[in-house]
Amino acid sequence: MVNREQLLKFIPKPKNEDVIIYDTELSDLIDIDVFQEYEKTIYPFLNKQQEFHLIQAKIKEMEKFVNNVYLFNTSWSKEDYLIRLKNAKKTYSTAYKEINKIENNISVLNKKLDVMNEKIAIQEAKEKKRIEDRKNTIDEEIEEDKKTLENLKEKLSFYTLHKKILNKEIEKNEEEFNFLSKMQADLKKGEYQCKFCGCYVPVNTENSHIYKRLEKNFAENKSDLNNLLNKQEDVDKEIAFYENEISKVKARLNNNIEFKKESSNFYIKKTVEVLKLEALRDEIISNISEQEKELKSKPQLKSNYYTELKNNIEKYELSLQNLDKIAEFKKSIKDDINNYDMLKKELTELYNKLNKYKSFITIYYKICERKANEYLGNDFKFKLYQFDDLVFKPIFEVKYKDIEYTQLSEEDRDECNKIFNEKISIFY
Repeated sequence: MVNREQLLKFIPKPKNEDVIIYDTELSDLIDIDVFQEYEKTIYPFLNKQQEFHLIQAKIKEMEKFVNNVYLFNTSWSKEDYLIRLKNAKKTYSTAYKEINKIENNISVLNKKLDVMNEKIAIQEAKEKKRIEDRKNTIDEEIEEDKKTLENLKEKLSFYTLHKKILNKEIEKNEEEFNFLSKMQADLKKGEYQCKFCGCYVPVNTENSHIYKRLEKNFAENKSDLNNLLNKQEDVDKEIAFYENEISKVKARLNNNIEFKKESSNFYIKKTVEVLKLEALRDEIISNISEQEKELKSKPQLKSNYYTELKNNIEKYELSLQNLDKIAEFKKSIKDDINNYDMLKKELTELYNKLNKYKSFITIYYKICERKANEYLGNDFKFKLYQFDDLVFKPIFEVKYKDIEYTQLSEEDRDECNKIFNEKISIFY
């Protein structure tokens, strides 16, 4: 089956004058590439049209708001409301001095309550973020603490072993000291027996060579002991340090493991900071309640004059708020309003151009369709285009014997394809 492009290739292309002969109002397009101009114009038009509709919707929204917003008196200006509000409040504060004072207190307390609620929300958000951050890093912290604990235990084991070695050396030093002390005592008595040969050494004077040697050994023993004790003190400090570090890391590790197990419960637990803030909030709520009770006890609240004056003040304030909203709304779309008329003018010009191009393109394709129908026979009917408003869409619809091509029987479809192939074969 031939497609749209193939069909248009073997149909003689209509010239501009062929089109204009059907609509002389298009005569100014005689020397123009209409399809090219259409493409150059349609996209700016659609973009501007979209912008125009957005502005139009904003303006309608503003008009709807202005028409429906509450105003006590639509003819009053902002200054009119301010004067009436000032007078009404002055009358109110004079006639209902005590009530006004209580209402002001309630107003101040309500503002404090809003601030306190905001502080609580911020603090809770901080706590939640802290918990979330900790949850995200808890596994890394646990692994890091396990490694740290292992390293600390290794160092503690090293110093513990070192202490055992020092203790043995100190014991040897003590044994040596005891031996030397006994030797000294035996020498003084003249009863020292040599441990190597078993002979008694009859020396009992401190000026003897053996006695001086003994004193030298005593001095060396004492010096060695001091060194050993100093090393033992240093080792004890290291052991105490690492035992303390291990205790801290173990506590942190256990806390993290418990946190990981029960992290879901942390969200319902309130921190001390939040509890303090909530206590302050409860105190404010209690004060508001007391002020409201005192206010309700005032008999003036039941008078018609009070009700009317109070309502007028509220209506004046609401009207002033709405006037400000209207002014803000108008200010926010000031540029849009300025662009509205300019866009409208531009769109009108582009629309007129596109509408003329649309007429040209419509006639152009009608000529193409007629030529295709004539060339292939009266049993064929073609539709090569359609417009969605001003947007051109190329299509390819074929009818054979007034039946859509897709709905043809197999026999008619073969016949249709055969005629197509025969007619266009001379061009390919």
